Amino acid sequence: MSNPYEAPTTSTPRRKEPGPLPPPQAPGLAGHIRIVAVLMIIQGFLELAIGGMLTIMAFVFPSVLAAAIAADPQVQKQGAPNAEEAAWVVMIVYLVMGLGGVIPGLLHVAAGFRNAFYKARTLGLAALSFGLATLPLVVCLPTALILAIYGIVVYLNPASVKAFEMGEDGYSGEAIYVTFFAPRPQPTSEPRL
Repeated sequence: MSNPYEAPTTSTPRRKEPGPLPPPQAPGLAGHIRIVAVLMIIQGFLELAIGGMLTIMAFVFPSVLAAAIAADPQVQKQGAPNAEEAAWVVMIVYLVMGLGGVIPGLLHVAAGFRNAFYKARTLGLAALSFGLATLPLVVCLPTALILAIYGIVVYLNPASVKAFEMGEDGYSGEAIYVTFFAPRPQPTSEPRL
């Protein structure tokens, strides 16, 4: 009778080591992958900063607004909305705006760090597309839109697809760089004898 709680004795299959480098490839837009990755990281940190501040304000500002409405006799005479209702509306608005920056920001940062090593192309495409959810932030939308267009064009390029495939197969960033950007011997124009 075997022990069901015993650790398995078979070794788990390991990912195969990458083989020899493929022949030199045409660079295409593969050189732009790391540029897009760095821009995604920067965009993500900016979205996180702005979204984080707005999320904090979602919990701070409503209580300040409710206290101001309740303390002002002029507002009470004019038939202003209930202070509690106004606080809830303000909280929901700021929370939607804040989360509209925090969630895409987290995706941009995570995808940027993975894409810098030629991994997780699908995550990168999703982060670029989901970056347009920064609409409530307004400030980050133009740069997110430009980054999405630039990044999607780069990531859909056949050379970039091949570079990401090599990254997922286990090749290092340097090996991928050599495959796409190593100097190639130029044909000589000397006549053969």
